[in-house]
Amino acid sequence: MSLNDEERRIMVEHECRKARQTFAQAETLRRDGYWDGVANRLYRRP
Repeated sequence: MSLNDEERRIMVEHECRKARQTFAQAETLRRDGYWDGVANRLYRRP
């Protein structure tokens, strides 16, 4: 599948938003001491 520039921009924006959300989840888990959850969030690959 070939993406045009606008489709590529939308996909990158979506992936960046997901990455920021996952990092925020990991940060909350870290603050609460749930280290297995932190590792899970940072290791997983969509």
